[in-house]
Parts: sequence; C-alpha cells; structure tokens
Amino acid sequence: MEYSAAHYLIVIMRHLLALSALCFSLSGTAQTIYYVSLNGNDHNSGIYQGLPVTLYAALSKAEDGDTICIAQGHYYVNADRGSWEVTKSLTIIGGYDGSFSVQDNLHGNASTVLHGRTTANTDGANKRVMNIAGSEDHPVSVTIENLTMTDGNGYKDRPTIIAGAVKAGGCGGGLFNYHAETVLRNVIISNNWASDNSDNGYGGGIFNAAATLTITGNSVIQNNNASKGTGAGYGGGIYNSAESVLNVDNSFIQSNKAVSNPRNPEAGYGGGLLNGRQGFVMLNAGTVIKDNSATVGTGEGVGGGIMNDDGLMHLSGVHIDGNIGINNRSSIASGGCGGIYNEKGMLDWDDSENVIKDNIGNTGSRIEEAVDHIYNPNDYDDAAYCIVVLFDADHVTSNRGAGSHLFKIGNTFTLTLTPEEHLKKVQPTVTSGDRDAIATFIDDSMGIYRYSLLITGNATVQIHFNERSVTLSALPQGVSMTTGQPGKYFVAVGSTFRFTLKIENSYKNSLLVVIANDNILYPVETDTDDNTYQYSLVINYNTDIQIRMSSCTITLADPPKGIVSMLPPPGEYIVTADSRFDFALKTEDKFKNIVPIVTTGGNTVTQTGGDGMFYYSIRVVEDAIVQVIGFDYHTVTIPNPPEGISVNPLPGSYYVPFGTTFDLVLTASDDTYNIHEFANSVLTANGDVLQPLPDSENGVYRYSREITESTAIQFNQNFHMVTLPERMSEGVSVSPQPGNYFLPVGSPFEFTLTMGGKFSSVSPSVSANNDVLLPSDREDNVFTYTLPPTYDHVLVQISANYHTVTLSNLPRSISASLQAGDYIVPDGGNFIFTLRPDEIFHAASLTVTTDRGLLYPVKSDDETYTVIVSDVTKDMTLIPALHYEVTIHPASQVSININSGKYSVLPGSDFSFMLKSNRQPADAPSVTVNGDLLNLYSVGNGGWHTAVLSNILQNIEIRILPWSDTSSPLLSGNAVKIYSRGGRLLVIESPAGETPVTVCTLTGRIKAQRKVTGTESITLPAGIYIVKAGTEARKIAIH
Repeated sequence: MEYSAAHYLIVIMRHLLALSALCFSLSGTAQTIYYVSLNGNDHNSGIYQGLPVTLYAALSKAEDGDTICIAQGHYYVNADRGSWEVTKSLTIIGGYDGSFSVQDNLHGNASTVLHGRTTANTDGANKRVMNIAGSEDHPVSVTIENLTMTDGNGYKDRPTIIAGAVKAGGCGGGLFNYHAETVLRNVIISNNWASDNSDNGYGGGIFNAAATLTITGNSVIQNNNASKGTGAGYGGGIYNSAESVLNVDNSFIQSNKAVSNPRNPEAGYGGGLLNGRQGFVMLNAGTVIKDNSATVGTGEGVGGGIMNDDGLMHLSGVHIDGNIGINNRSSIASGGCGGIYNEKGMLDWDDSENVIKDNIGNTGSRIEEAVDHIYNPNDYDDAAYCIVVLFDADHVTSNRGAGSHLFKIGNTFTLTLTPEEHLKKVQPTVTSGDRDAIATFIDDSMGIYRYSLLITGNATVQIHFNERSVTLSALPQGVSMTTGQPGKYFVAVGSTFRFTLKIENSYKNSLLVVIANDNILYPVETDTDDNTYQYSLVINYNTDIQIRMSSCTITLADPPKGIVSMLPPPGEYIVTADSRFDFALKTEDKFKNIVPIVTTGGNTVTQTGGDGMFYYSIRVVEDAIVQVIGFDYHTVTIPNPPEGISVNPLPGSYYVPFGTTFDLVLTASDDTYNIHEFANSVLTANGDVLQPLPDSENGVYRYSREITESTAIQFNQNFHMVTLPERMSEGVSVSPQPGNYFLPVGSPFEFTLTMGGKFSSVSPSVSANNDVLLPSDREDNVFTYTLPPTYDHVLVQISANYHTVTLSNLPRSISASLQAGDYIVPDGGNFIFTLRPDEIFHAASLTVTTDRGLLYPVKSDDETYTVIVSDVTKDMTLIPALHYEVTIHPASQVSININSGKYSVLPGSDFSFMLKSNRQPADAPSVTVNGDLLNLYSVGNGGWHTAVLSNILQNIEIRILPWSDTSSPLLSGNAVKIYSRGGRLLVIESPAGETPVTVCTLTGRIKAQRKVTGTESITLPAGIYIVKAGTEARKIAIH
C-alpha cells in the first residue's frame, strides 16, 4: 500500500504531540544524581559519590528527570536479571573516573562499555544490551551520552515491557527503543546482532519502534548484523519500524551487514539502515553511511547503504560511500543495489549537498543486472544521478568530488573547475555522454571554468585536458622576461605562445639568439629604445626554447661616500669589443667643486664637466674594472641654527678643496626677530668671531672664510622665543597669528584674544609657562595681554572657561524653545528655555532630570513651562519628561506587593500590583480607580489578586477595601465553561447568552478582550493566563 505525504505528517505529529506532552510534564521536576561504578552495591543509596550502586539499582531507584553517572569500565548484563531496562525519563552519562571528581572533562565514549550476552546455554537467554520503553499514554524521554553498547543479541529477547513491538525472531541486538524520545550523543553501538538462528533479524544495532530516536554528536553505529544465522536480515545497523521517527546528524553508520553469513541464501535488506512502512527518517549534515553491505551471503541484496520500504526519507548533506548490495564474489544472485533502494517510499533530498559515490550493486557473477547507487522502482521517476570522473584529478580542483551526485529531473548540475597554476590557460574539456556540457568562461587571470548540464536522466560527466608543454630555458645574464619566468608552461594544442625578452642597458650591444626545437626563432617585433624583443609561435608539439647571448664585461665598482649617483649604476655591463663605454658621476653638493679620482687598470681616467656632475669615457678592449678612488678636501660643519634663523647652505658637513673660499648666509625668519643689533656676535668659526660682510641688511647677513683646515661653525644665542598656540577653539582668534616669535633678550610681548561665535560670552583662560596671565586690557569680547620682559622661552596656553549643557531629544509629546543639542554656558552662568506639552497631556506633570537631580518647572498661564538651570559649574545633560501620578490608598486589612503612596508613570503606560484581603473568613478585596470599580483577577491559591490599569492618560486615585463590593462579582461560578483543547486552544462556552471575556497574563497584561455567545476558541501563544468570562475565572496553561 502507498501512503500520501499527509499520512506521513499525521504519523510524525502523533510523536511530536506525545513528546510535547512529555516535556511539559517533566518541567519543574527535581533532579537527583545517581552514581554507578564497577564496585557499586545495590544496598547503597547511590546518591553520594562514595556510595555508588549497580546500574540495575540506579535504574530502579531513579525517577523522572534524574541523572545516572557511570564510571569508566566494562559492565555486563546479568543472565538472571536480563537487559538493562529504562522505563523513566532519565539522562545516562558514561566516562567518569572512579571518584566522579571531574564532571566537565569526561573520558572518551569507549571508556564506559555496556556488554550484552551474545550466547547462552538455554533458549531465550540471549540478551540485548538495553531496552528503553514507555507506553503509548506515557512515553519516556531518555538521553544517553558518552558510552558504548556492544555484544548484544536480540534473538528471542522479549521482556514484558516491549512484548507488543517485538517481531518474530530477533530485534535490536544493542538497543530496543519503544514509546520513547531517545537521544544518543557520542555513543558507540557496535558488534551486536538481532538474530543468530534461522529466524529473521531486525536491526542488528538498534530497533526503533513507535518512538523517536535522535543520533548525534559523532555517534558511531558499526559492525552490527541483523542476521548472523540463516534467516533474512533487515537493517544491519538500524531498523526504523512503522510510524517511528529517526533523526541522524554528524554521526557514522558504517561496516554493518543485514546478512553476515556467507552461506545464508536468504535476502538482506538495508545493510546500514532500513526505514519501515510509514517510518520517517531525516539524514542531516555530517551523516556518513559507509562500507555497509545488504548481504555477504548467496541471496538477494537490496540497499547496501539504505533501504526505504514505503517510508518517508529526507537527505541533506549526507555522504553515502562504498556500500555494497551483494558483497559475495561467489554469489549467482541477480540484481542488487549498492547505495539506496527506495521501495514505494517518498525519497526527498537537497540538491548538490549529498554525495553518493563508489557504491557497488553486486560483486558476484551477475553484476550487469545490478544498480550501484540508487534504485527507485516507483511509478514516478523523479530522480537521477550524475557521475563525475576526473581523469586528471592531480592537476585540477573541483567544487564536486569524484563519484555520484544526486539530483532531481529538470534541475541543473553545475561544475566549477580550477586547474593548477601551470594549466590555468588550458580550458578543460567536459563532456556528458554524446554531448558537450555547456561551458561558461569566468576569469582568464584566475583560470576558473564553470559548466552546467540540465538533468534529464542518468549522465556520466568526463573531464580531460588537451595540452602541450613549452619549456623556456634559464635566461643568460643581462636578459629578463617582462611576463612570467623560465620554466615549463602548458598550453592548448594549436594555440599561440608569446613571450617578450628585455635586455638590460649594459648588455644592449650584445647579440641575442633564440632557438625553438633547433630552429632559430626571430622576433616578431623589436623596440630598440626599450631593448625589448617579442616572440610568437604556434604550439602543436612539445617545444623546447633556448636563449643565448655572448658579451664582454665592464665592472663599475661601488663609489665611496660623497658620490650621489653613478650613471649607469654600479654593476657589470656587456659591451661590444673595441667600443667606448661612457659613464657619469654626480657628487653631493658639498663635493660639487671637487673632482672625483677615477682609475681603470691602474690608469687615471680623464673627466669633463664640473659643478657636481662629472663625465668619463673609456675605450673597451678587454674586461675591465672601473674604481672611484675619492676626493682631496677639507670639512666645513654647520650646526642647526637657533629657531627663527635659517642658514644657507643647510646644516651639515661640506667638503671644500684646500685654499678655496666658503660662503654662508644667515636670514631672520620673521620681522619680529631683530638680529641686526647683535649680528656681530652671532657666528664663530673654530672659536673666531665672523663679521658680516658690508652688504648685509634687512635681516640677511653674509659671511665668507678661506678654508685652510677643517672648520666648525657655531652659533651664539642672545634672543628668546614666544610661542602662541595654533590649536584654538572654533570662534576664538589671536593676534598676531599663532606661531613662534623671536625677541631680543629682555623685550616685552603683547597679543590680543577675540572671543567670537558660541564663546562670545565666555572669558578665556590664559597662562604663560603654566603661570596664570591676566588681561592688561578688555573691550567687550577682546582681551589684551602683555608678557613682561624675560630671558626665557615662553609658551602661551589659551583655553575657554565654559561648560556644555546638553538638551536631550524630546518625547513627541513635548516641544521646546530650543532644539536638542549642545549649548555653551559661561562658568557660573544660567541656562534658560521653555517647554510646552501637547494639549492632550495638560493634566500631566513635567520634570527635567539633571546631573544635580530633578527640576520642577513652573507652569505659566499659556500652558508653557520655564526651565531655569542656574549657576552652571560643570557639564550636564537635561532630560525633560511627562508623567502622571498614581496614588494608592490601601485599607489596613489589605496586603499589597508595593508600598502605598504616589508613583510616577509615563503617559500611555500600564500600572499593575497584587493584593489580598487579610479578613477572616477570606474575601476578595475591592479596588476603585478615580471612583470607578476595577475588576480583579485571582492569582492561584492564597487569596491574592492582580489589579491592572492600562494606557494611563490621567492622574489616578486608587482606594482599596478588604471586602468585595456587590458591583464587583467574585471570580467564581459555573454558568460559563472555560477550558483548553489539546493544550493548544482556549475554549469558552457561554450557554446563557453574550458574555464579556478578558484574557490576561500573570503579570496583568491583557492579551484578549471580546464578547462571546455560544462556544468560541481563542488561539494564544504558549504560556499561563488568567481568563475571566462573566463571573467565572480560571488559570489556563497553553502549550
């Protein structure tokens, strides 16, 4: 029978609803931790680390919500007590050390091993490792972490708790999961089998029946067998039975077998996994199904990796690799499917995320009838697979690996290829059967190629290159390539290979010879000005290119200090024999009048030119070395001058030929620096005072001295400097301009400050060398300052004496005479502005929050408020706000959860509180709001009620009495029915006519209000609500 998608969704919803009920029932359950170790004793409590119990005792003592911690070691099922049974909602964690001292650093999942019983002396005494069982009405929720289950045998193991689900034969060698939501996290299920007799076996590792099973956290299901005897095998690793849910992510199902007896003639179904009728399986990212076999016997093998038997299965990011349908070379059985066998089931997947490769349908004699990867014998053929074969995989990377990739009919298969660097210019050839795939070129510089193929059926995609090699030999000295470098290149057959050679200037007269496969290759273009030669040839064969050049060498040695440059630069140069070689030397300015001494072969080379630029020419008849010996000079050293004085030439060391004259010029950099009065004593040479020449004037002084020895020039300072700062606040200016001013020692200095812009009302703060400087005169906002005579350098510092008042952004309900922003206020000054609330808030009070506390502005007759912030002595922020007053007056026999008195609330906000009457007998209290009676809502036991005021737009007076007023009905009565349907909908039944209904949260916030006649359902978010319908009130939980 085939089932619709809706049918499968109904099955899934049954599990989800049952589990949601389970989760709700466990909320708030107190937790106890039980400790299990190899030396545990059933008589211990198990709740202390030093008094551990056996696993049997811990499972018996624990209650829903408890945790069992198992120390590392090997634990064995007792033949008399049977498999370990989990019938409550528990968390079981392995990997602890014997003292249970480390809770957050467990040993691996192989450190705690639970062993079943694979063989026994009496029939039926074989034992699987563990049974997890709830009931249809009360499913359990179990989490198992960090342990191993092994050596289990499910043959005829049928304890009472799972008797209703066990198939004839054997089920679940390692784990039987029944009416439960079970999570396996970092768990190994290995070396178990369901049957070792002639009966059929179901789920060698796990049997999942009427339950939800999640396998995650790098769990491993491996080396399990459904049938080790002579019966048929169903699900070597896992059997997901009818109407069960299996969810797998980041885990491995590998090396399992449905039939593991090589002489067994019966069929094997689903070597890794079998999904039974109406079962639902989600295989998610990180799931690997690998190296499983449907059978290694002589019978039929169906679904080496997976068999989907009339169930629902979804694949997303799954790796299905190396699975075999019939894994027996001696088998003569026909057919076989290696990857997935989908029998009347619904198989869905995410395109391009799943990898199905290297699966084999049949290794026996009838392999031609096998299906390696996927078989889908349904009436609808909605799937195909594409096999990618990379013949030259060592030289190309792809967005898809070799193997099978699952796609739906009508979708597009895309392939991106990136050849290695040496092949990036060779476009790969990609074919699909008898047609070429469509290739889209992306970026030649990156060598990336993309191909696409419309999926119409099974297809084989092949990739290959058609290239030839071009080998460029090593370049001779003096020759370079403008693009690329010597080595081996790969190009497409019939394409043109181009390269350009460049000869260094020193080799430009040499002969360049290029040979391609023993044939001279001539340049197709030559640029003699740039010494470049371009070559081109069509490549049909592997080609070897040799580049040769002969030359004669001139070596220019590195010049000594003082030579700025040598043209051409130092190095070796190739020139034609019996030719001239020219070069030039440029000296530093201090050597510009000194001729460098140059020799070659022991002979001095004659120079031409001068003034720092000297030219040389030699005749080349053999290899030669050119050397620059040096200079004959004296040194003149000029130090850095004092600030305010420039010197020409610049400070530094200069080299002057013996007996020549050295000239020097001093210039005052500003008119305020009157150097003329003491110019005669400013400059000395080797301690001798230098006198300025007669033509010195207007602050420019010239000096001259004959150099007969190395000379040190020195400066004497007989002035001082005043510095006016450059960084000024916007709107503040200084006269004269900011900068350095030089004055004769003992001279006064005067400057003015103008305070403009936002600082026009602010007095400046001025200091000189950190001493306060008071103004000598003031006219409005212009301040005059005079520095007294001094011998020291003076640094003037200027700042404005003000504070910033920030008016914050106003609520929409308030307008102001000033915009929000920053305002400048003199120290000790006042800041004044007005506020006007919107007319609808005329009854509200207005306050302004400042750094000094709250301000209460005075309201004028025109409905405006004047705000005065006086004596501003620091920066501050002003925040205006409107509020209403809520005043609470409780009677003495009433308890409330807040204090009585006045409260400020924002316009439009809510106000709530809880109260109860202290009278005996208990009575519901009465609350009036501005004289009107307020409905209250009962809150659980204890007589407490909730009062809620919503959208407050006026001042409120609340009065509370300890008894109910007759106009305020008690929240009781049976005229109206209030209940939830399925824990998801609120249902109101009002048989007596129209009834007002109010739904609010426990905090008093109203969620729904309406009038109900008859029966009406209300959809609400999950939570707990107080529902009042007429005189009836109830607390309802919505899931």
